[in-house]
Amino acid sequence: MIKRILLPALLACPAIASAHTFWLAPESYQIEVGEIVTVDFQVGDAAENGPWGLYWERVVSLRDYGPDGISDHQGAIRETVGEEVGRAALDLNEPGTHVVAFESNPSASDLDAEAFNSYVDEEGLHAVSRYRNATATVDRRGTELYSRRSKALIQVGDTPTDNVTLPIGQTLEIVPLQNPYALGDDRRLTVQILFRGAPLTEGTLHVANLAGSKGTTKYPTDENGMVELTIPEEGRWLLDVVWAVPAPNEDRADFFTVFSSLSFGYD
Repeated sequence: MIKRILLPALLACPAIASAHTFWLAPESYQIEVGEIVTVDFQVGDAAENGPWGLYWERVVSLRDYGPDGISDHQGAIRETVGEEVGRAALDLNEPGTHVVAFESNPSASDLDAEAFNSYVDEEGLHAVSRYRNATATVDRRGTELYSRRSKALIQVGDTPTDNVTLPIGQTLEIVPLQNPYALGDDRRLTVQILFRGAPLTEGTLHVANLAGSKGTTKYPTDENGMVELTIPEEGRWLLDVVWAVPAPNEDRADFFTVFSSLSFGYD
């Protein structure tokens, strides 16, 4: 059964969000045809965040999955230089809904046992917990190689398009099964979380209104990797998830971790 979440009520009970949350933050989520949109790269949580260090060696890809195809936008990236914030200025030519997607190279993390176990419990990383218990390594340091996947839905012009409801093939991906810019009167939005193309049945979805209460709530996915939300027609919404698996063939770390986000907004 899909879990239906009524966001206005539940956001009154905030939960701590991971400081690893990363997302694409366009200056506007709804623009006119022919308008250039500037996209910032943010890290932190709903209550406290700032610019991510945007350096070329961190970037795998920045693409637009638009209504008429896929386009590369790495050339639009302007790196972080000193105190100058890194960002990208995108020319999204075609009317419709665009999925602007980013992928990073992996970085390393090394935490002591107490901090790592706390992080695993807070994020609901059940595969990691099972592995550490099965291998009697709960008291050891936790090492991981983590990378980021992020999508921002930008509406160009007045007509929403259905391309946003299709997976784009990210390792960990939040897929909206309806276009958030074309929801019905009930404002219901179902999202499915996929890991390596399959439903993530043990995932935990974090949801925050960046323009609202600054509260973040988290909900488990169902047996199909889905959560159903009720989204008010206001605010800027950030959905994120993290998942990790053992890395038995990797000498640099014990686990592979992926952080994924989806953002959209009603400007």
